[in-house]
Amino acid sequence: LVSSTWAKYTTTTTGTDSARVAYWGFKQEANYELELFNDNYTDVVGKDSAKVVAPGTKKSQTITFESDQTTAPEVDYSITYAVTASCGAKLDNNPNFVWKLKVGDAAEQTFQKIGELESAIEALSVAKVNAGQKYTQTFIVGWEWLFTDANSEQDTALGNATGALEETSITITMTATQLDTPQN
Repeated sequence: LVSSTWAKYTTTTTGTDSARVAYWGFKQEANYELELFNDNYTDVVGKDSAKVVAPGTKKSQTITFESDQTTAPEVDYSITYAVTASCGAKLDNNPNFVWKLKVGDAAEQTFQKIGELESAIEALSVAKVNAGQKYTQTFIVGWEWLFTDANSEQDTALGNATGALEETSITITMTATQLDTPQN
């Protein structure tokens, strides 16, 4: 007779985990077409399609920066508006030339200097938007060179200036950035 045990120890365990990528939802183009100056206005035509401004001209543009409005981002994020602008000193000090900003339903603001406009747009930045909240900001930025007899000597002197032309440029950069959150 042979006697033996054919038993052995066996232990089995299975674990499963899965995840998906958190939804971001900002889909703006890398380069936004900012069109604040024309090469042609009703009574002013730029030479060789050069973009010009003169007394009696004006322009504005509506800008919207937003997340997907059907699904909110699933991470905390910040919104930053950065403006790089320059304006010739004579134009920036001309009381007939004004910059304009209208944010949402608020009243339109006017600024004498381009630096004031820069600060007002940059003030739209938001340090933190909580996950699950959609974001939208619409504003109208523009300018106007008033056609008036007041201060016309400054307008005339500017139009007759010799040497470097008074050039104006503006770049608005809108950035949504995921905020670093503590790990659990």
